[in-house]
Amino acid sequence: MEKRRRIVWIDVIKVFSTFLIVMQHSISSSFTSLPVESVDWKILNVLFMLSRMGVPIFIMCSGAGFLARRHTIREIWQKNIAGLVKVYIGWMAVWGIWDVIRIGIQGENANLRVMVNAFLKSILFGKYHTWFLFMLLGLYAIAPFLYEIVRQKDHLVYYMLLSLLFTVILPVFSRIEALGRFMTVADSIHMQFVVGYSLYFVAGYYICNVMEEKWGKYAEAALLVSALVAFVLSTAASMQTQSANHEAYGLFSPCGFVMSVSLMLLFRKYIGVGGEKRVANAVASLQKYGIAVYLIHAAFVELWAKGSGIICVPIGILIWALTMGISAVVYRIPGVRKILYLS
Repeated sequence: MEKRRRIVWIDVIKVFSTFLIVMQHSISSSFTSLPVESVDWKILNVLFMLSRMGVPIFIMCSGAGFLARRHTIREIWQKNIAGLVKVYIGWMAVWGIWDVIRIGIQGENANLRVMVNAFLKSILFGKYHTWFLFMLLGLYAIAPFLYEIVRQKDHLVYYMLLSLLFTVILPVFSRIEALGRFMTVADSIHMQFVVGYSLYFVAGYYICNVMEEKWGKYAEAALLVSALVAFVLSTAASMQTQSANHEAYGLFSPCGFVMSVSLMLLFRKYIGVGGEKRVANAVASLQKYGIAVYLIHAAFVELWAKGSGIICVPIGILIWALTMGISAVVYRIPGVRKILYLS
């Protein structure tokens, strides 16, 4: 029963992470274009800060489930990686058709060669938001090594410490001019295997399977303090340069990491123990549409949300709801589910 409750809360936070990602893309244009002295920008700074947790949370959820059991290399390549590539090609073909229609409507250079090139370009190179899928492919590829690491608690903790050191802590010192030479020495160690998104992939497993529940009581305070510090630092940096600056809560910043982990703990704390509730199960059922929401929402962001000012917030909510509805409808089309959705 505990296993089932854990799956429910992970699925619920997956749905929430998709919402955060849609909101991030919906408000990013206004966040970077509004005057940093304005009240609207300060509101968007808070919302943009919160939305930045979407990607780390989704990666942690993926790691929590994927590293929970052994996957053979053949299984990973034939099922997980091949499945993700299939979904990518399927949705990029949809994007290619969208581009062809858009070119035809606009009428500018609307000839067969241009349309074919636009279609192929979508499939070969994707869109600005599809980087996430390639990053996930990389995590799947190294998952067999990560699985062996998380099997032993001392190796898991050691990996987490190394990854925190080289991914989160040392980069902070790189911003201090006096430590420039020190960072050159640190970078020469070439610790690529513990640098980057694998930190969140392993952290998800650690939170869900190793971390004691008692740490959940500190989650609220950790989230509030790190968010307050990040807001103050980002606002100060933005005021100094007169342009939006979100380094203080970047994905690999100390504040960004603490905020994402704290939010994960809060979902485990409050939903994990109530996994039998009807509302939690209803929300969890939406997670299967997440891949489609992620891949198609950008079309509506480009149409409605670019440079829209503070109204981008309700627009973002509308886009998430609309794309969730579209995804649910498409999911039910016979034969389409196997091509456009992860099994």
